[in-house]
Amino acid sequence: MARTLGEAKVVLITGGTHGVGRALVEKYAREGWRVATCSRREEELRTLEREVSGARGFVCDVGRAEERRRLLEAVRREVGPVQGLINNAAIQHAYGVSEAGALEDRLDEEVRINLVAPLALGHAVLAEVASRGGFIANVSSGLAYIPRSRSPVYCATKAALSMYTRSALLQRPGARFVEVVLPLVDTRMTAGRGSGKLSPAATAEQIHDGIASGASVVHVGKTRLLPFLLRVAPGLLARVMNREDAPRHTAELPAGGVPP
Repeated sequence: MARTLGEAKVVLITGGTHGVGRALVEKYAREGWRVATCSRREEELRTLEREVSGARGFVCDVGRAEERRRLLEAVRREVGPVQGLINNAAIQHAYGVSEAGALEDRLDEEVRINLVAPLALGHAVLAEVASRGGFIANVSSGLAYIPRSRSPVYCATKAALSMYTRSALLQRPGARFVEVVLPLVDTRMTAGRGSGKLSPAATAEQIHDGIASGASVVHVGKTRLLPFLLRVAPGLLARVMNREDAPRHTAELPAGGVPP
């Protein structure tokens, strides 16, 4: 028997038109979920709807409170009540903190999208997710633990998101909170950086399986080594993470890879 709108499992995945988000949309749709996603690019959303059966796209800048409110109203009305939320949308600017105007110009956007949006969306759907035994997954990064010199605000927002998620886990608010820790993945954001990147499809598989297993922290790919490496070789890890950045920036990192 086909599920009604209210009975279907609904997952909302932010930033779902490319990269890890797109792969997550495809994975959850294959697993039988009704998938809602959002992006600032309407054309990409319409393409996704044509190519992924069971996916619905909504135009939304998650960094803006009113657009988040309209997004959730539309998802509940047109797709159904949310059982799973994956806060995947993020942006990353690269700059030095001493560059004139750079921090002030970009700080607000990065903080709104990377930190305020996932916290606000999680709070807004908490009751309905909890009543369905669902989950709220916040996508963090290895850069929450080891800083990249040219992405200071991105690292700060991911570290804050990680700590918020872990604090929420301690509160046990009914909904299951999950932190997803990503390695370097082959996406638009990482174009021209690094090697040995994990594919978005493989990343999505590990995220889905980790959430389904009941894990509270899902370490994807090489980030499984993070807890060990942070204990035994934090300085080496910091140098490896920053070897492609300009020497004047990496030289500022202390031996431990974090401020004294």
